[in-house]
Amino acid sequence: MRRRGVEYGPTTPLHATVEARVAAQEARLVDATVEHGRAYDAAGNLVCQALGTPDRLRFGCPRRELRDRVVSHNHTNGTSFSAADLAAARYYGLRELRVISRDATGQAWLFRLQPPDSGWPRLTEDMAMVYLRAAERAAQDRVLGRGVVAVLAEVDWQNHYTHYRMEHVASHFGMRYNRSQVDL
Repeated sequence: MRRRGVEYGPTTPLHATVEARVAAQEARLVDATVEHGRAYDAAGNLVCQALGTPDRLRFGCPRRELRDRVVSHNHTNGTSFSAADLAAARYYGLRELRVISRDATGQAWLFRLQPPDSGWPRLTEDMAMVYLRAAERAAQDRVLGRGVVAVLAEVDWQNHYTHYRMEHVASHFGMRYNRSQVDL
């Protein structure tokens, strides 16, 4: 997929049954005022749950129980993946990380992230710099009014900004990423 000068792969679809099970849980979490997390096995069965704060989530189950799992959680602020989300995806060795969130206009969004074939990138100074440069570039595009980054409503800016940042990060590290609107 190539957009706004960045190229990254599309996410690999889950089996339809698994997707339906995960989506049903996400629909219940999208409007929660604190973060909730759910981990699913390859068949879509719930294997672990977590309850957090408005901006933080920590799974209490053993690390090995999350390895190669699909993990979905909500963000209470309409944003895509945080740096902490990227760190957790690598730490746990997830198959896929998902975020369901509603932006300030009320639109629900599903963000999906999968590792490249070589595995999740190591958390290094290089990754931190790529993350910061991507954030800077997205902010510059907004200030300069370039393309679709020129969101007019300030309240909707956070959603788009974090999405464009993740496009750049995914492109740099070969991750598969996508954002889609969902009707909830």
